This record gives sequence, C-alpha cells and structure tokens, in this order.
Amino acid sequence: MKRIFWNSVIVVASLLPASGYAQAIDCNSGVDGEWIAGDQISSNAISFMDTGPVDLNIVVPANGSHVALFEVEGTDSFRIEAISEYGDTVLELRNENGLRIAEDDDSGGNGNARIETILDPGIYCVVTTGYDGTALEGQVRVGMQSQEPLSTDTSSPYCDTMTSAVALADGAVDAMLSDGITVTGSVDEAPYYRFTLETAMPISLSARNEDADPVLYLFGPDGTLIMENDDYDGLDSRIDISYPLDAGDYCVGLRALNDTSLPITVNIFAYDEAAIMAEMYDRAEAAPPMDGTYPITDLGPLGARLRNDVTLQGVTSWFSIDVEASGLLVLEGIAVGDSDPYLVLFDDVGRELARNDDSGMGYDSLIATKVFPGTYLVGVTEASGGGTGTVRLVVERYVPAE
Repeated sequence: MKRIFWNSVIVVASLLPASGYAQAIDCNSGVDGEWIAGDQISSNAISFMDTGPVDLNIVVPANGSHVALFEVEGTDSFRIEAISEYGDTVLELRNENGLRIAEDDDSGGNGNARIETILDPGIYCVVTTGYDGTALEGQVRVGMQSQEPLSTDTSSPYCDTMTSAVALADGAVDAMLSDGITVTGSVDEAPYYRFTLETAMPISLSARNEDADPVLYLFGPDGTLIMENDDYDGLDSRIDISYPLDAGDYCVGLRALNDTSLPITVNIFAYDEAAIMAEMYDRAEAAPPMDGTYPITDLGPLGARLRNDVTLQGVTSWFSIDVEASGLLVLEGIAVGDSDPYLVLFDDVGRELARNDDSGMGYDSLIATKVFPGTYLVGVTEASGGGTGTVRLVVERYVPAE
C-alpha cells in the first residue's frame, strides 16, 4: 500500500446545499442539479406558463457539464434550449432517474442546441455540455413551445400535410413494430414519412448515416412537433417515446446537416426500455446494475496496485473493484497500439464520479479522485465509440500518512 503526504488544507463545507441547488437530484449525471428558477416551487412549469420562459446563465467546465432542473405537473409541449456565443452546446434531457428523454447538438442553429418535446409530470434534468468536452459560458432556457425561442434557427420542418409524406407501410404498423420497419432514402427524395397507429403504444425511431448527419423529427396527427433529435449516437439520430402515443396518423421529418443527397436509413420499432439502458451501459453513459444482468468483471479487493489488459470489443468493458479504506484512487488507461482509451468511474449505486479521455499531451486517460470504503465500477472503452484494440488498465490506491 502506497502512502503519500497531503498538504494541510482546512475545508469548511456547509451542511446545507447552496441556494438553488438540489444535491439529491443529479439524474445520474454526477453533477448536482440547480433549479432553473432558483428553487423548486419557482421552477415548476405552472409558474412560467403565463409569465414566460425561464433563463439561466451557466458555466460548463472543460470535460464537465451543467445540470438545470425543472418540474412538470401536467402533460404539455416544452422547448429546452442552450446557447453560447463562443461555444458549441450539446443538450441532454433526462428524467430524475437518469433515463435520457432526448438529445440535441445543433438544432438551434449556429452551434446552439434545442429540444422540443411533450413531457409528462415529473422532475427533469437539462444536462448541458460543450461539444468535444470544451468549456463554455452560455444560457439555458426552459419554456413552452408556444413561447418565444432563445435560439434563432427556423429551419425545422413542419409536416402540415400527410399527403406528401411517403407511407412506411400499408395500413396500421402496430403488428410490425416488434420486428421493426426499415426504409432508406435521401432527404432530397423523401423529407417526410408517415405511419398509422391503430392502438396507443410507445415507439422508437432512428435515422442513420453519419456522413449525412441526419436530424430526426416526429410530428403528431395535427402536424405539431412532438420530439426532435440530432446526434444521439455519434452523428446518427434517435427518438424514444416512452409513453403510449395515441392512435392516429403520424409524420416523420428528416434533415441532413451535411449532404441532402446521401441515403439515410430510417427505422421505426417498438420501444424497449431495457434495450435502451443496455445501450447506455455499452456507451459508458450510465453504470450497469450489479445484479448479474449485465457483464461486469469482478477484480476483487484493491491492494496497492492492479494491472489488467482489456481487449475492447466495440462496447464498454466494465469492472468492479473493492476499496477497503479511504484514500486517493488513481486510474490510468494506457493505449496498447493504436487505441484511444476512455475511462469512467461510478460508485456502486450508479453515481458518476469522474470520466476522462486524454490526459496530458497523449491519448492515454487518467482519473484521480478521493474515495471511501466501498465498491466502485470502472468502465473502459475507446474514445471514438465502438472501437477495438487493447487498453492497459492500471489502478493504484494511496492512503494519507498517519
């Protein structure tokens, strides 16, 4: 066991959270949420439905995020935006359990992010990051779709008629969604598709071709926007509707941010929350459960030092380690060959403690954080996502000198 001497520093921490912060709610982001209007009561959508949208100035650190909270009491149509004069904002909307509702990068125009969706009652987290982990200062707005937008982009499609949209199937699609429906075409050929639900049911849609950089939209029977997404998985897009959509006719809209002539594959399929969570574990966006339902390699009690070579298979490899005494935990992801390691660290209940891509001048990753006795989850993956190769995982524990 290694020992180090820490300089004597007196830290005085308040027992109560700072004004505006809700330390018990982080939506599995690892960052304490801040009520967008200063407190929970003022951040209830009822309070700004009549008075107008609520804005919050934010600071996002490098490789970090900002989390703004708001509460919804009745189902309604919302617009969530993040802008920055000198940065490229990325938005995630999550429920309080950490399940991602929607994500967007550039739908607000000029590098600004915008999400428009229908939300049911609950507490929601607006997670803002900088593209590629860059630091930024900006502004977040939560309001109704009927209110003034913060961003200026007006290029979102509007499906005002079903007659010009290409049918995804003859008749209702309900019975086909377990296997899924797939069509491929360019935005120039087919900017809109339509489908019919005979019964109320939750659904998922995706649009894939990173070279085209698709943006995906879902419109309701009256032509109004239900949800949009840009860059869910890399540059591909996806929409997950976790609540049952009413029976009726729906329209799918497409944009291509790079090239409108390139083919885009559109899928519509049955919503599967377990599959969505498994994909989040695969991409190191959330910690998997430790109940045996997802593969986690137990590395056992951590002594002074542990080394393990990880062969990447296109998804995150997860490991658990047991820390028996408080101290400093140092993790390194060292590239073996051409790999670009990416590390993430969670505690045993799924709270994110740290993540890192490139440390120093190279592509190796480094995490150093203070820990207490307990079990921790380490995710090892490739920075570009889906990559293969070998990463040497080195874990060391330091304890303060007595």
